[in-house]
Amino acid sequence: MKFEFTRHAILRMSERGIGVDEVVYAVPIEQRLFREEDSAMKCVICKERVYRQGLATVVFTKGEAAVIIKAVPAQVCGQCGEYTLDAETTRSVLAMVDEAFAKGTEVEIRRFAA
Repeated sequence: MKFEFTRHAILRMSERGIGVDEVVYAVPIEQRLFREEDSAMKCVICKERVYRQGLATVVFTKGEAAVIIKAVPAQVCGQCGEYTLDAETTRSVLAMVDEAFAKGTEVEIRRFAA
């Protein structure tokens, strides 16, 4: 089963302290069915393009603090730049962000490393 998380979902998960496993658990089993023909999903924002493998820069803010993670492997829309991350990448990104905010970071820029 493959889960992809949109930029918006990842930001909300970070804000609310929700992990990937909690989201997966909350999705009813009948909605977890994945068909190969669904893998060419059109962009959720512009509806124009199909996502392609690429790299994204992910930005998180919390109050006055900011964490920027560069070169994150993602599915990226060639039209508008919207991206989705797979479950493992989302898990890694959220851990990096939690670590940065926990140590009181005001501004931190990191390069993604799985």
